[in-house]
Amino acid sequence: MDYNIRMQLTKEGKRIEEENQNLSDRQKQAIQEKRRQTERLQTGYQAKFERFWDRVQKWPTFCEYILPIIMKKNEQFMTLDILDDHDDALQEQQGKKKKKVSSIGVKQADSGYQSRYFWAEDFPTGKRRRIPETEVFQARTLVSYKIFEQIRSNRWEKPSLDMVVAICAGYHLTMPEVEEALKYAGYYLLYNRTHLVYRFLFTVGRNLFHDTDTFNTYLMFLNEKPLGSKASEAAERKKTAKKKA
Repeated sequence: MDYNIRMQLTKEGKRIEEENQNLSDRQKQAIQEKRRQTERLQTGYQAKFERFWDRVQKWPTFCEYILPIIMKKNEQFMTLDILDDHDDALQEQQGKKKKKVSSIGVKQADSGYQSRYFWAEDFPTGKRRRIPETEVFQARTLVSYKIFEQIRSNRWEKPSLDMVVAICAGYHLTMPEVEEALKYAGYYLLYNRTHLVYRFLFTVGRNLFHDTDTFNTYLMFLNEKPLGSKASEAAERKKTAKKKA
């Protein structure tokens, strides 16, 4: 915007006009024309911003973006009977061996949303055990099940970057999906060492991990801090298992 036009919007510009009462009609017309031009520009930019704001309000939140992915992946992980290969952390928590999921149930929670669970059969006993979806989430991501409840009810308003990456690692997302999830959470990966390690593992090293627990193993190999609010508990379980062995 031209400097003279901007001056008309300021107190300084108005003061100059008031102190110079002997301006010619031509000068007064020029000032008025500039003021009208400024008002048109201001109105135009305000309208553009309102349209932009309307579009932003329709963008999904991080919870709305990530929840369908979590629900779909949970079903895939459980019903495809890959617990014995891909959910070692879950097995350690439960102290069980191989399981096979026979069905999915739905429970109506008091808060209004439906809570899913999986019926898993232990081999060779054949006993059935109900595994809540919150437990699957916590085992895969090392993030507290309480966070999953907040995601499910769209109440997780300020996720940290580390927690978002932990969830993405837990559900083995691709690099474009990770960037999309971070965008909805209000973050993006920089080019510092830690973020480059994340990029490396989600691209070149994607076949090295299948959940946040194994993702953390390679983070520690590369001298980076492990992710997830339950990361320290998982490390303690591993140490205990090694001592028993």
